Amino acid sequence: MVGYDDKKGMAPNHTCVSVVSTDDTFSNSPPRRKTWGNDSIKTESKWRNWRSWMKWKTHWNWNLHELWLRSWHITKVATWFIISMPFAKHTRRTQRQIHAFWMVVLTTILPMVILGMVAPMSTYPFGGVFADKVIGCGNQLSGTPQNSTITGIEKVFALDTKFGSLSFAQAKTVDIAWDVFVGRGVQLIAWWVAYTVFCDALLRAIERHPASFSIFQRIALEGPSLGSLWTLMKELWVAKCRWTKALFFYIFWSTAYVLLVPIVLGAMTGYDSTAIAWISLESDNNIFPVSMLEPTWVIEGTLNQTWAKPACADEKLYEKYSFMNSFRQGYCDCQLSNGTILPALDVSQRWTSVSYSRFYRYGRCSYDFPNNNQTWKTWDSSLNKYIFYPCNATVSVTIAGKTYDGQELNGSSGYCYNSVGYNDTSLEDKTRCLPDTAAQTYQWGFSTLMSGLFVFATAGWAISMYVLWQDAQINSTLVKEGYQMTPLRAAFLIVQVARRRTGLGGKQLIRAETKGLERELYGKDGLDKTDIAFGVFYENAEEGEARGKMDWETPVGGGGSGGGGSGGGDGGTAPCSPTVEEPMMRCSRSESSEEIQVISDEDLRERYRRGVEEARLAR
Repeated sequence: MVGYDDKKGMAPNHTCVSVVSTDDTFSNSPPRRKTWGNDSIKTESKWRNWRSWMKWKTHWNWNLHELWLRSWHITKVATWFIISMPFAKHTRRTQRQIHAFWMVVLTTILPMVILGMVAPMSTYPFGGVFADKVIGCGNQLSGTPQNSTITGIEKVFALDTKFGSLSFAQAKTVDIAWDVFVGRGVQLIAWWVAYTVFCDALLRAIERHPASFSIFQRIALEGPSLGSLWTLMKELWVAKCRWTKALFFYIFWSTAYVLLVPIVLGAMTGYDSTAIAWISLESDNNIFPVSMLEPTWVIEGTLNQTWAKPACADEKLYEKYSFMNSFRQGYCDCQLSNGTILPALDVSQRWTSVSYSRFYRYGRCSYDFPNNNQTWKTWDSSLNKYIFYPCNATVSVTIAGKTYDGQELNGSSGYCYNSVGYNDTSLEDKTRCLPDTAAQTYQWGFSTLMSGLFVFATAGWAISMYVLWQDAQINSTLVKEGYQMTPLRAAFLIVQVARRRTGLGGKQLIRAETKGLERELYGKDGLDKTDIAFGVFYENAEEGEARGKMDWETPVGGGGSGGGGSGGGDGGTAPCSPTVEEPMMRCSRSESSEEIQVISDEDLRERYRRGVEEARLAR
C-alpha cells in the first residue's frame, strides 16, 4: 500500500509492504537467500577485479582472446561503414556481394599483415621491404659480414628470408611444388575472378554500344590469354568511346597481371646453398669457420701490466665473476688503494657520486679488505628463497700455471683460438658468409622486395577489380536481372551470331572454310567486322522480338548487306543502343553494328538455300 501527500503533488509519502508466504508457496522452488541485501547486483569490486577469474588462462590464450574481440569489433564497424556508403545503398546484399567483399579483404589486408611481420623493422611502414638487404649466415659474430649487403637491382631477387636445411633433391622438390600448386593455383583463382569481372563489364559495355565479335570471343569464351592481349591492343585503336577505351586498357593490363602471376611467384622464391660464417684473424687469406672459435674470458693482463698476447680463461668463470661483481657493487663497501673505504651507495652510484669521483684515481676498489664481514643476497627461484654470499668472496683464475684473483685481472668476453684471446671488438665486421663445404645443404626462401611488390600489385588489382565488378552490379541491366556469362553460353551465342551473319547452318559452319569465316566474322579483306549488340541477349531475338518493348534510336545511314531492319525501323537503318529504363552513355559506333539486326527472315532463308545449293554442287 502506498500513501500520498496532497501538498507535494502526489509524491509518495510512505510505503507499506506486506509479505505473506506459506510453506506451500516455496515448496517446489530452489533455496533462496533470506536477506534484504543486493544479492542480484554485481558490486563494483567484482567488476574491478574482472581479470582475476581469467588467471587460469595462459598468456598467449588471453592475447588471442583480446585479438579476437578487437577483430570482431573492427569487422562490425567496417561492415557498418561500407553498408552506409552511397554505392552500397544501390547494391543488393546478396551472397555474391559478401563473398566478393571478403575475397578482397583476404587478398589485400592479410598478405600485407604477413609481409609486415616478415619484413625487417623500419621507421616507416613497409620501409624494410625496400631497404638494402643484408644476407646473414647465423653465427656471424658482431657487426655485418663482409660482402653481405645487396643493393641496387640485385636486391629485387635476393633471397633474404630462407628456411630449412634441405638436400638438393628436397629443395628442388619444394621449389617445383611451389611453382605448380601455388603459382598455377593462384593464377587459376585470378583467372576465374578476371573472367567473371570482365564478362560483367563486357555486358555493361554492350548495353552502351555493340562489341566486336573478336573481343567477345576473347573475353567471354577464352578468358584472359595471350590472344586476348593482342585483340585488346587492336581494339584500343578502333574504339570510338573513351569509356570503352579505358575499359579495354584496364582489361589489357589486368590480363597481363593474370598471365604473369606464376612467373612472379616463381621468381620471388628459390633455393640457395646453406652458408656459414668464416673468419680471417690475421691480414692474410687464411680463413676458417667461426665455429672453431671458443667463447672465452679474454684476459689482456693485470691492473698493472698488459700482456703481449691476451690469454684465455674459462667462460663460466667470467660469468660467475660478472654476476658476483654486479651485485657486490650495490650491497658491499669497497676499499681503494689508498685505504679509503667507500660505502656501497657511492659505489652503486659511482658515475654521479661525488665521493667516488674524487677517489677514482686510486684505481679499482677491493672487497677483500680486513674485517669485511658484509654479505649480499639474491633470490634463487629454484630453491624459492634468498641466498647470501660474502662480499669478500673471490674468483680464482689460473693462467699459465699461475693463479690470480678475478678482481686483479683486466679482461672482457671474447673468443679463443690457438690459446690466444680475441675480444668482440677486434672481431667486428671480419666474418664472411661462404658455403659450408663440410656438410653441403640448401635453404628455400623468399625475396622480401619482390614479395612486397607482388603483394602491393595484388592489392591494387583486387581493389580495382572489385570497383569494376560493382559498377556492373549496379548499372548493368543484364547483370541486375541475374544473367551470368559462362563459356558455354558464350559458345552458343557465338554460334548464333555466326549463323545469322553467314546464313549457314550448324553443319555448314563446321565444314566451312576457316579463312572465309574469319573474313566474315573478324572483318578482314575490307569486309565489315561482325558486332554483337544488346538485343541478341533477349528472347526470340531472331524474329526481332524482345522481352519488353525496345525503341531503337539513332539510325545509321548507308546500305548494309541486309534488307529491311528488324528492330521496327525503316529500311536501310540499323539499330543502335536500345532505350531502357536507366540512362546509358552514348558512344559513336561504326555502320557494321547493323550486321546482327538487319537480316530479315527472307534473306536468312535465301542464304540458307544458296548455301545448300553450293554444298550440293561442291560434292
